[in-house]
Formats: sequence, structure tokens, C-alpha cells
Amino acid sequence: MKTLLRKYWLSVILFFASLLLAIGFSTPTLAHWADLSVAEIMVSEKQTTINLTFPTDLVTFSDDNQDGQLSPQETANHKIELEQFLGKKVRLTDNNGQKGKLTVAPLLNLPANIQNNTNSHSNLQLTYTWLQPVVGLKINYDLFLPNVPDARCLATVIQGGKTQNLVFTPKQREFSLINTSSWQQIRSFV
Repeated sequence: MKTLLRKYWLSVILFFASLLLAIGFSTPTLAHWADLSVAEIMVSEKQTTINLTFPTDLVTFSDDNQDGQLSPQETANHKIELEQFLGKKVRLTDNNGQKGKLTVAPLLNLPANIQNNTNSHSNLQLTYTWLQPVVGLKINYDLFLPNVPDARCLATVIQGGKTQNLVFTPKQREFSLINTSSWQQIRSFV
């Protein structure tokens, strides 16, 4: 009986010791607010709007007061530079390879799910327009901090009353949206 009791207590002690070791040596999570972007992409027939929250470090050239956030005035002052920069980093093309015309504006009325209280991110509204209705849309997202392989952009696509969630990464930068009258589909490309 003594031997059985000793084995029981030894098992309990070993269990708690292994639990403490597992907690103490667990790997840290790779999700960091500093390298995370969030996009809400609303697709319509001739226009796509992206409400984008992203690290301001990517556009330090337009953060005049260096407070870590773009104000509406800073966005207006650097509108052309922001459109040129973001036009290269967040490219939307139709099924014929035509780029949408990009306009950048401050995102003033933030939805509750993307409001942030940090001084590290900015919010902009990117609007892409085409002259003809768009049947297929290709999104190429390359707005990541350099040398940050774990950076992510969590995107929600709203198209034709349907919602789809996507994750852009430095290795997964492209998604194609195919929209015809009878079906919708999202395909990813590496």
C-alpha cells in the first residue's frame, strides 16, 4: 500500500512539474498589433472601397507631427504621395488587367470593430473606380513592414450581399474575386 501511495504522489508531482515547464517554456505568440493591418473591402459594380487600418510606420513621410497617426489634415496635405505609394502597394485590377483609379481619403467614422487607441496605426479610405462594370477583381496587397515575415492583413470582403474573410501575408499577397450573375467565388494565388 505504501508503494502504491508513493507512486501516486510521484505521478502528481511529475504532472505539476511538467505543467509548470510547459507554461514556462511555451513559445510566444507571433501576432503583434504593430505588424497587423485590417481591411474592410466593399465591392460593387464599378467601385471598390477599402477601409484600411495599417501601421503608420509605412507612411512616415506623411506623418508631419510624428505622432504615429495620420490626421485628416496630414492626409489632405500628402494626398498625391499617399495615392502614389498606396497605388503601388494595394493594387486592384479588373478581369482585363485594368487598374482602378485610386483616391485616398481619411476614414473619419470608424466602425467599432476597427477603432484603435494606439498611436501606431492610421485609418484611410481607399476608393478604386472603373469606367465599366467589373466582372472579376484581383487584389494584390503588399503593404507590409519590411523584414517582418509574420505581418498580416486581416480583410473582410463584402460583395453582392456575401461576406468572405481573407488573410494577406508577405507570402500570400494575391486574391482573385470572380463575380458573375449566377455565382461568386474567391481564389487565392501564391
